[in-house]
Amino acid sequence: MKNKFLFLAGFTLAAVTASAQTDTLRSQRDSLRVQTGTDSVRVQTSAPAASGTAVAQLDSNLPEHLKGVTSSTVLPKHYLPVLGSYTSADGAVNLNVVVDEQNMGIVWIEGLPQGRVKGLLKKAPATYKIPAQKTAEGKAIAEGTLVYDKDAKQLSLCTGCTYNEADPTAAFSGKSKAKVWQFTRAEVSMEAAAAPIQQ
Repeated sequence: MKNKFLFLAGFTLAAVTASAQTDTLRSQRDSLRVQTGTDSVRVQTSAPAASGTAVAQLDSNLPEHLKGVTSSTVLPKHYLPVLGSYTSADGAVNLNVVVDEQNMGIVWIEGLPQGRVKGLLKKAPATYKIPAQKTAEGKAIAEGTLVYDKDAKQLSLCTGCTYNEADPTAAFSGKSKAKVWQFTRAEVSMEAAAAPIQQ
């Protein structure tokens, strides 16, 4: 019994000593004492925690829509630029493009005269194939293409045109009899987006 107690005490002492040595080595690794003349200066060798200035410097290299985004605040709108609201040139049709709750590769186009239509991501970040489908209203939708140009903030949508894997934008060249729509992103002010919905 005495031997077991001595073994356990020795093992505990060794574990505590190893832990203390590891902490000492970590602090020595993270900083280095440099002798300069009669003074010694401690120099930080490991990267300090991110400060506001460091984050601002990192953000300056990011696209505008990703500035300030962290792994805990990233949302689908940050990497799927097609999401949002759009208005046709004549103002007669308003679209809303939302991501599917179950599959990030699927978007739903709401506001077309035929009803809610599904789009499948084919080329990231904003080229979608609209498969032939029936809407919830029972209307048939022929295969089509949706392409969003984030620089021009223009959404082009074509139904009745076959999706072209090699050149998806060929559907918008005007050579087919397919129905082609052009939409412009509807900008929403941050105040309006943050305002609570009145019932």
